[in-house]
Amino acid sequence: MALSLGVLLLPILLIILIGRFFYGDTTTATVDPQLALQGAARASMQPIPAGTAPADWKIVSARFDSGVLRIGYLDPKDKGAQLVQGTAAGLVARELGADARPTGDFSAGGRTWSGWAARDGLSALTRTEGATTIILVGAVGTDGLATLAEAVTK
Repeated sequence: MALSLGVLLLPILLIILIGRFFYGDTTTATVDPQLALQGAARASMQPIPAGTAPADWKIVSARFDSGVLRIGYLDPKDKGAQLVQGTAAGLVARELGADARPTGDFSAGGRTWSGWAARDGLSALTRTEGATTIILVGAVGTDGLATLAEAVTK
């Protein structure tokens, strides 16, 4: 019986390997962020970011938990970025790391953002609107974060 299963599994594994190595596995699951955005709106978080991604980007995760909204994105080169938004004190230090350094102001989406060199070589843009802190952080560089800022800023 084991020999029969092995004979059946061999062609299946061969097909999977050929598909992944020769044609690439570019399938990425995307999510609709509306449920997380509605949770943030019910908690009176303002402003609520747009539930869209820049052209050719994908939204791959969305969650509102303990007063913090998180939306994960992948750019066309499969580099990740995340929007983190909340009202908690110390959110910037917690998300960017204790050794984060400011790199100057940056204009994106019609607003002024503070640029940061964050933990693990990541770039970040932050801004505060009222009591809400908005953080864009990721491996996409400052230009990629600026593109994301334009998409999520209403």
